[in-house]
Amino acid sequence: MFKSWKKSFHSLLPLLFVVLFSLFIRTLWLDRIPVGISNDELDYLLNAKALFLNGSDISGTWSPLSLTPPASSFPQAEIPSIVAALFVGILPLSLFTSKLIYAIIGTVTVATIYAIARKLFGEKEGLIVGLIASINPWLIYFGRTAYDTPLAICGFAVALYILLIAKGWKILFSFPFLLIAFYSYIGTKLILMPFLLIVLLYVWVVVNKRRFFKQYLTLFSFCLVMLLYFAFSIFTSSQVRTNEISTPNLPSIIEATNSERRLSIQTPLTNVLSNKVVLFLKDSIDKYFNAFSPNFLFLHGDAKYLFSLWNHGTFYYIDAIFLIVGLCALFKKNMKLWLFLTGLVAVSPIPSVVSNVGVSYAIRSQLLSLILLLFIGFGIYYIISLVKNSFYKKLIITVTILLYAAHFINFANIYFFRNPIYNSEAFNLSARVLSKYLSLQDGNSSIFVVTGDPKTPLKHYLFYTNSYNRTSQDEVAKIFKSQKYTFNNIHFITCQETRNIPKDSVVIFESGIKCKRDIRYKGKPLTIAQLSDSGAIYSIANDRTCGNYSLHLYPFGIRFSDLRIEKLSSEVFCQTFITTN
Repeated sequence: MFKSWKKSFHSLLPLLFVVLFSLFIRTLWLDRIPVGISNDELDYLLNAKALFLNGSDISGTWSPLSLTPPASSFPQAEIPSIVAALFVGILPLSLFTSKLIYAIIGTVTVATIYAIARKLFGEKEGLIVGLIASINPWLIYFGRTAYDTPLAICGFAVALYILLIAKGWKILFSFPFLLIAFYSYIGTKLILMPFLLIVLLYVWVVVNKRRFFKQYLTLFSFCLVMLLYFAFSIFTSSQVRTNEISTPNLPSIIEATNSERRLSIQTPLTNVLSNKVVLFLKDSIDKYFNAFSPNFLFLHGDAKYLFSLWNHGTFYYIDAIFLIVGLCALFKKNMKLWLFLTGLVAVSPIPSVVSNVGVSYAIRSQLLSLILLLFIGFGIYYIISLVKNSFYKKLIITVTILLYAAHFINFANIYFFRNPIYNSEAFNLSARVLSKYLSLQDGNSSIFVVTGDPKTPLKHYLFYTNSYNRTSQDEVAKIFKSQKYTFNNIHFITCQETRNIPKDSVVIFESGIKCKRDIRYKGKPLTIAQLSDSGAIYSIANDRTCGNYSLHLYPFGIRFSDLRIEKLSSEVFCQTFITTN
């Protein structure tokens, strides 16, 4: 018995190592990197806290059992806040505590990829896939955020693993995870059925030799009902983002069609070849194939600053070699498995193609990265397995490890030490700085924050100051219902309300607002500046907090420890983040 236990323990050691290493990378300096939270993340986190406190969203108007998006925020996925509620609800609001659950979810995804690879390829291949997944730039980047898509991808991964190993009615254990995947992100709703059809066809024909058809049909029926229910909800809810779906009738497509016809020699074929359907198809094909662009995968990553480092791809350079080898080797060794995985790759970019809100792949086509990791890991194993000589095999393994270590160090330098400066506003660092500044006020005098969207800086303030709790929940709900955003004598207002500002009040106004000239203040205002170019994001008029310190003309000499903004003294904070520019 002891020997059996010891053998089982040793077999779990690789998985244990992968899990612990992945969790370490995803929680290291999580209190300061990323330097803040995006607005989408903020809504999920505050609603998760609200669900724990009162069973509804922050405005007290949404029921999680409705499986509809919360009404208090921009239309979002239905259940990420529900999944995070228990964990986020128990702990105080902060960057580390609020994102810890997402780091754990990211670690579960890595462990599941390991398990999938072990089932599809073997023990050694699984370990290699697990290791490269643990240091994959895309998985690390999003494993340290509170975005919705990583939860959806984790649901897909767990469901896939269950379907690969389950027999009989245990197959239905995959349904809860498919439900999580479906309701965690709007884009995954588009690929649920293609994903499920490809997986079910493979496990029914190849894995289980055409057995358990009744169980697979039942699972498919459950998912179809879920899809039909969602389709029905589209017609009854204003929160569903159907206006973001790309169609030939988009103004941009119509404009491009008219321009193409105007700049063409007129022939009988002009209207046939230059019409909105043709241009729509060309645009869709462009978006589809750009998901496989080396520029996105290996060089610069996503075009959107929210989802990219800009200076690093979704994968490492060396992954490109192993990806090509893995694709060719698996095609040669196991055609059915190759068709299965390439089928999943083929459907992955669909959300990016269908969306008409910019062009983004890092979030919308995340399933792609997950499947490509399987090919990359198999490619590494295949190259190593070709070498029979023990010395050369060890040499290849050592060189591979060193190359990945070099790539990882370069990525870590960009992610932890460079991106927080040149891309600080990707995660709204200025909102975090503003919240810290507001927390330093005496609380007896009224402060006015003039912005185009008053509720957003209030949400940031509630989060960073940990002011949303059981004591304040009713007051906050009333604030969002009444749309009068005043909390702790801090008034978050629009330009239309500036005429009621008392003379000599502390006024903070967002850069670029139209009523800036109408705000009365003495002296030159202080600024909260962007770290990359020192451009003013907020101006502070009639300051009573930081003006007593010696301030710089621009953010200067920022140290890594300064990113723990909530822990800084008033003097260090003001001299680091408040400028006289």
